[in-house]
Order: sequence, then structure tokens, then C-alpha cells
Amino acid sequence: MTFPITTAGPHTFGLGLREDGAYFDKFAITTDTNFNPTAYGPFGPPETRAGVPPLPTLAITSPETNVQFNVGASIPISLAISQTRRVISKVEFFSGTNKIGESITSPFSFTWQNAPAGTNNLTAMLTDAVNDTVWSRVVPVVVAAPVINITAAMGPGGLILTWAGGAPPYTIEKKTQLSDATWIFVLTTNDTTASPLAIQGESGCFRVVSGATP
Repeated sequence: MTFPITTAGPHTFGLGLREDGAYFDKFAITTDTNFNPTAYGPFGPPETRAGVPPLPTLAITSPETNVQFNVGASIPISLAISQTRRVISKVEFFSGTNKIGESITSPFSFTWQNAPAGTNNLTAMLTDAVNDTVWSRVVPVVVAAPVINITAAMGPGGLILTWAGGAPPYTIEKKTQLSDATWIFVLTTNDTTASPLAIQGESGCFRVVSGATP
């Protein structure tokens, strides 16, 4: 590019980039020795984003909608990002309004640990080098308490509970009757799955709670 200069004497040349530093915005030539290259004043038209490549599309491909996981399971989240000339800075992952993680390297995947029980609405937000953003659609997933199969038998020391499923720590709770409003704490154990547990001097209805969720 050639610029004709019709005045003699020293000139200050300023090369200006957008404030985000990603796109060339304007080139100014002035004879003002007090020219401030960071304050363009009347030089040129207002800044625009004309000609900027479009943002990519973003979609969560895994997990699929309404897939169910057990409490404590790892939930891998994978994305499909369309081709783009934008520079991707990061992808953030959310459950509802709560940020659960982010990735700054391709393929911008993430594994969610210790997801709470219930329906969790997953979304992802992509941010490019100039802080433009695009969101994925919501993908709901269900996190449910693991099924614990319990058997009971009478032993020399009293009631023996044997269970399979879930993960420690296990909490034993009881009710005198199932119609009672609350469960009463009996004890907590880290015994391995299906280990027998003697409960002496207790009667009523019992349940085994895996981790923090029944």
C-alpha cells in the first residue's frame, strides 16, 4: 500500500490495531508531533467487525440427551466444533449456571467428576481470541444413586446385612416402621462391597446408603 506525503518535514507514523489485537483496523498518517497512537480521535471511521470470519457452531455430542449415570461416575463430555478461521481460546463447560470446567486445547473435551444426583443441564461456551462467544444447546443428563442389592440374615451376633453395588463409605440407617418420617443413623463403614455386617440389638427397617446419596 502506498500513501502520498505532500508536506516536507518530520512525520510520525502510527500503525494501529484493534483493541483486541486480532484484526487490522486503520492506518493513520499525521504531521502532528503530539499524535497519540492509542487515541485515534477523528482519524478514520468507527471501528467495525466487517469481514471478520463467522463464529463456529458448537454442539455437545457426548453424552447424549437424558443418558443416566450413577453418582460418583466420571462423565466425559465431547464436542463437535465446525471449521473456522477464528482462533479458539477456550471452551467452558456448565451444569445449569455453574461452571464445572474448561479446556484450552483441541479437541476441547472435558471429564466431569463427582456430578450431583438429579437432572443436570449441560452446556458449553466457546470463546475466541477476541472474546466473542458462542453457546451449545442444552443437553440434560440424569445422575442417579447406584442400585444397592441388600440381603439380610440372622447370625450368631444378630442381624447380618450383605450388599452389592454402590461405593464406600456406606451408611446404615433404620426406621422402626417404614411410615416413620426420618431415617435414623446407625453406623458408617468402609467395608468392601458384599461384606457381611453384624448389627446387634437393632430391629426394624434398614437401608444402606452409598456415599452421601441413598
